[in-house]
Amino acid sequence: MNFDQILSAIGGFGKYQKILYIWICLPQILLAFHMMVSIFTGATPPYRCRESSSSGAENQTLLLDAGAGNLSLSESSCFSSQVVLLQDNLTERVPCAHGWVYRKETFQSTTVTEWDLVCSKAGLNSLGSSIYMFGLLVGSVLFGAMADRYGRRFVLLLSIALQTVLGVAVAFAPNFPVYVILRFAVGTTISGVIINAFVLGIN
Repeated sequence: MNFDQILSAIGGFGKYQKILYIWICLPQILLAFHMMVSIFTGATPPYRCRESSSSGAENQTLLLDAGAGNLSLSESSCFSSQVVLLQDNLTERVPCAHGWVYRKETFQSTTVTEWDLVCSKAGLNSLGSSIYMFGLLVGSVLFGAMADRYGRRFVLLLSIALQTVLGVAVAFAPNFPVYVILRFAVGTTISGVIINAFVLGIN
């Protein structure tokens, strides 16, 4: 008697197996939101220097929206409109001293606008995504080993629970380092869901 005959004798891929498979696949749908969220939360809207620290941020934003209607990403500036006169009639552009203002037509708030991840800090935005992907790598090793020891069902449910808590906590991160740490932790839990759901689904 071969495997196909045994599977046919015990009922094969019946109603119970189909329902179980659907429940195992459902968490995979939610993973897509964690995977793709950085495209929107890490978007860089057009920006320019805030010319004075005494001016309100709201007024600066309105000025940017009204007076720079054609401002595009290529026209974003890391320098102030002021210049410094040097020797031999040379001029030098002044770096932003009071932060930046951003257009809010498309994005009201992103990690870039929240923590000014532009110009010299622009690399931190990509670093955040890279650390998240590193979390996926660590999670596959960590939760894979845990599943072998404690069982895949337990580790799958644990990963989903941690992902829920950490995914909400990311939205309330008070600063960029905390945000990156929480995104790393979310990445580890995603691997815990993917690898264990996959194995349970094919068994």
